[in-house]
Amino acid sequence: ESNVYSGSGVCYGTPAESVFKLCDEGVIPILEIDYHGVGQLKADTRLHGYEIKTIFLVADPEVLCHRMQKRMRESGKKEDMISRLEAAIDEAAHISSLYDCVFYNDDVNATIKKIERFLYGQGVKSDYFDFENFKKKMVEMISGLKDLECEKKYQRE
Repeated sequence: ESNVYSGSGVCYGTPAESVFKLCDEGVIPILEIDYHGVGQLKADTRLHGYEIKTIFLVADPEVLCHRMQKRMRESGKKEDMISRLEAAIDEAAHISSLYDCVFYNDDVNATIKKIERFLYGQGVKSDYFDFENFKKKMVEMISGLKDLECEKKYQRE
């Protein structure tokens, strides 16, 4: 299946036949996919009869922005950072409708343990995710980046 990433025009995906081959061989595939891919998986009638478990890993908005700033410094493309932060808001808006569980990825070892307990049906609860607060923080960061860009533009004139 395929998708285009956050307006960049880059097409990516996981070939469905590869996933089915693994399933037929008794291997449990683990896929890292966005909400478009999750929607495609859930809609694919060829997968009915398989147990699909979906997990969304959330980064704190400040941590996410820090990662994006680092990438921006490496690439020099602020537009890419803004586009990715906007895509994160879009992705997070679909959490409650598509994912079985949400975990904050703030402590790698604790997160791995939660994932293991979830996958083995050991009664782990999903972390609380406040989308409106997440969105508010992300919009503030995006606005700050755009304001910074405007300030630089006017300083040059």
